[in-house]
Amino acid sequence: MSVDLVRVQQLFGSECVTGWDPPDPALHGFLPAETPVVAPHEIAEFQEVMRFASREKHRVLPAGSMEHLYLGAPPDGVELVLTTRRMARVLEYEPSDQTLVAQAGTTLHEIAARAGEFGQHLAPDPWPGRAATLGGACAANRFGLTRLRHGTWRDCVLGARVVHADGSTTRSGGKVVKNVTGYDLAKLYLGSLGSLVFLVEVNVRLAQRPQEVGYVVARLAPAVAQQRLLELHRGWLQPAALLLLSASAPEFDSAAFAQARHDAGELLLFARFEGQRAVVREQLEECAQQLDGAEVAPDVAASEWERLRRLPEPEPHLHVLRVSTRAVGVFDALVAAREVFGAQATTLALFGVGTSFVRLAAVESEALAAFRERLQRTGAQVTLQYAPADGARRLDPPPAQAASLQAAMKSLFDPGALLRPMPSVAIGAGARAEEATEERIHRE
Repeated sequence: MSVDLVRVQQLFGSECVTGWDPPDPALHGFLPAETPVVAPHEIAEFQEVMRFASREKHRVLPAGSMEHLYLGAPPDGVELVLTTRRMARVLEYEPSDQTLVAQAGTTLHEIAARAGEFGQHLAPDPWPGRAATLGGACAANRFGLTRLRHGTWRDCVLGARVVHADGSTTRSGGKVVKNVTGYDLAKLYLGSLGSLVFLVEVNVRLAQRPQEVGYVVARLAPAVAQQRLLELHRGWLQPAALLLLSASAPEFDSAAFAQARHDAGELLLFARFEGQRAVVREQLEECAQQLDGAEVAPDVAASEWERLRRLPEPEPHLHVLRVSTRAVGVFDALVAAREVFGAQATTLALFGVGTSFVRLAAVESEALAAFRERLQRTGAQVTLQYAPADGARRLDPPPAQAASLQAAMKSLFDPGALLRPMPSVAIGAGARAEEATEERIHRE
């Protein structure tokens, strides 16, 4: 049953309700133009909208700035979009404690600006896009390229306030680590893509910006790359990121990589170190010596790092595959992508993390099936993270155990299935089942 746009405007105010007109042109066909988009100013208004949707059984799509909607299972039968874009205030910030509480619609750019005044930043360091929000980044559990050192949102979110499908609200966690009581359900919401609850406030722990950041670039023959990186990984060096690229694509014909290029069969390594200046300098020299690489000039490194950060992000006419392997098993993805897709694929692998991204201009179903089958034999999982637009997105079903857990979570938190479907992989990145099924949370 569709929702009448005029009626929704009458119920919640024309200043808060518009039709579907997303900022990204790629999303224009995502939903019908007459789909109501409600942007409340306060939590009480969010509750009112969700009670309305629950009462009349309307399907709701949670959203922020709409920069993460391409992730997860495509929403089906959405009748109403509920967005936090008007709830964008930093509520509390304690620089001495390195903690910050903000509404979910606060942009990552705004948080970076506020925290930067005190030399602090969000450790997960996700790509901020044009106006990506705190709530959207947490719901998608988007992490940056320094996950090897800084982890994901699960490592920095201290608590959250959410609105449930029935319009009730709960809090979990606390404002500082010592204040966390009960089960930390905020961890469960991270990565759930708005399928369980609607994040409206998030408490995060910030990190101090490093005194020095440096990079080493090297080329590695595939036959010896894994062993050499394992030796480095097990040694005394503490890299913030070890990025491997199979880079035959023209986008890597740049100053930083030119000094390391040899042939398309070799892998390119981009290693990042950060911390105290003297320590970083020592590690850069040791890494360059171990891998026969070279330090990258700071001005060149900064621009290359930003280009690498954008690689997993969606672009028109490009497909992005995400491969999850063992932490040091990314070579499986690199080799499979090269052998199945050839030169048309550009692969970025996070060594020590186990995540790889494969960018393709086109995907043939037979090649994609062969790629998935090959990697699944190694225990890896492949998902189509982004496709250009036309319903061609197919997601791997979750493993049976994960599917059972997801169904239980969905039944508990959203029994009417009003919110979007569950993502294609286990939510919460390993949250314990008893944390999910126990209802010991503070009802307000």
